[in-house]
Amino acid sequence: MRPAGQATGSLTVMTVEIPRMVKVMTVSLFPGPSPARGRREIRESLTRLSH
Repeated sequence: MRPAGQATGSLTVMTVEIPRMVKVMTVSLFPGPSPARGRREIRESLTRLSH
């Protein structure tokens, strides 16, 4: 068993997973093609959260 190899593998997973999560969050926050639809969805989600 080589701990160094395991560390490198987990590091590779991290470098792959984190940008994907950031991309998903950015897309959900800033919808490019239709900002109006995105604003409406954000407002509906905020309304659901506040009630």
